[in-house]
Amino acid sequence: MHPQQPGQWPQPVHPQQQWPPQQQWPPPKKGLSTKAKVWIGAGAAVLVLGVGALLIVASVLAPPAKQAANLAEGDCVSMTGSGKELDLAKTDCAQPATPYVVVNKGEPRDGWGCSEGFYKLELPNRGGNLAFCFALNAKVGDCFDNVDGTEPPALVDCGRAAVKVVKTAPGMSVMGSECGEAADRYISYVLQGEQFSHVPGTICLDTL
Repeated sequence: MHPQQPGQWPQPVHPQQQWPPQQQWPPPKKGLSTKAKVWIGAGAAVLVLGVGALLIVASVLAPPAKQAANLAEGDCVSMTGSGKELDLAKTDCAQPATPYVVVNKGEPRDGWGCSEGFYKLELPNRGGNLAFCFALNAKVGDCFDNVDGTEPPALVDCGRAAVKVVKTAPGMSVMGSECGEAADRYISYVLQGEQFSHVPGTICLDTL
């Protein structure tokens, strides 16, 4: 404080003014709002349901697994069902109505096929189509509708068949010598390089 000069009024003393402290607001919370979390949760649920529905539809539309997938070369088979339900069942070669034996099995791709004289069949299967080459496991008295095609000939009633099996032989037929006069044609799988001990190597046929 300065000393008071003669003739001067004392100067009032004002205390230093104090302002109230500035109010501190809490920092904004990080993360998603409750509403955003609800929308994300709902979207995730819809996605899960959609994927589940697609899997169910794919399972329904996919062709069923076939018994034929378990077949191996040398197995004798009979056909079951028809159309999309067509399947092949392994059967004892000595049983009736078992007209085919598997010669080859694979996946139908470019260049895959059966040798001349054998019959090819493709089946839709879960995981990819199946392809087979068949020889006839014919028995005396069996009748077929057509043995000259590329697909397995159907085993049919002899009243509406094209050929009838009159004799079978395990070995190779030389110019039909094993068939005799009762047959007018024959099939020899031995000549084509295939022979199984449990099915005939030569099939003698009579045209009906």
